[in-house]
Order: sequence, then C-alpha cells, then structure tokens
Amino acid sequence: MDRNTYTKLARNMIPAGLSMATYAITLIISLRLLARGIDNRAASIAISLAPMIPALLLCVSIVGIIRRSDEMQRRLQLEAFAFGFAGTALATFSYGFLENAGFPRLSAFTVWPVMCGLWLAGVLLGYLRYR
Repeated sequence: MDRNTYTKLARNMIPAGLSMATYAITLIISLRLLARGIDNRAASIAISLAPMIPALLLCVSIVGIIRRSDEMQRRLQLEAFAFGFAGTALATFSYGFLENAGFPRLSAFTVWPVMCGLWLAGVLLGYLRYR
C-alpha cells in the first residue's frame, strides 16, 4: 500500500477511535455509578446499557470504513472477519465442552475479546499474505 492509502485509512479510523474512547469513558462512568448503588431499577438498567450507545456508533464506524475501502481492503477484512468468527465459534464451543469436564463457567463478556483478538490476528495474517 502506498502512503496515500495509509493516510486515507487513518482518516477513516477517526470516527472508530472516537467511538472507542467514548465507549471507554462511558463504561468507566457507568461502572462507578453502579458501584455506588442505584435504587431505581429503570435507572440501573439505563446506566448499565449506556456504554452500548458508543458501541453501536463503533459498529456503524466499522461498516463505514469497510464501505469506503478498496476491493483489496474489503477482501482482507472479509477474510479477517471470517477467521475471527470461525475461530471464536471453535474456541467457545470447545470451552463449552470443557465446562462439562469441570472447567469454570465463563461470562459472555469473554466472547468479544476473543473475537476481536482473532479478527486482529486475521488482519495481520492477511497483510502478511497479500504484501
């Protein structure tokens, strides 16, 4: 990829970066508020789900990045998503079977970091493959 492609990609990443920063800030604030205790159930639910608003914006940003990408970048991302999706399915199902053998149950929160990590690994493998 040439310098112009890297510059364009970096510019396209700004909304995603801002969404991630907003998510982190919202998550910290919501966890602190919840730790103090919220008596109102509706308020507790709203505060718990508040980080999902910037998470939704992150999803929209990612789709926008892919839509503005050239064919090669789209192909690389598709393969990376497939790697992340399939790898996460294998990992979570395998661990689910291990729970039958006495392994501790994991929270659903563990799925996203696994999927994200495998997606990033897929991107790196794609860059190595197509350079």
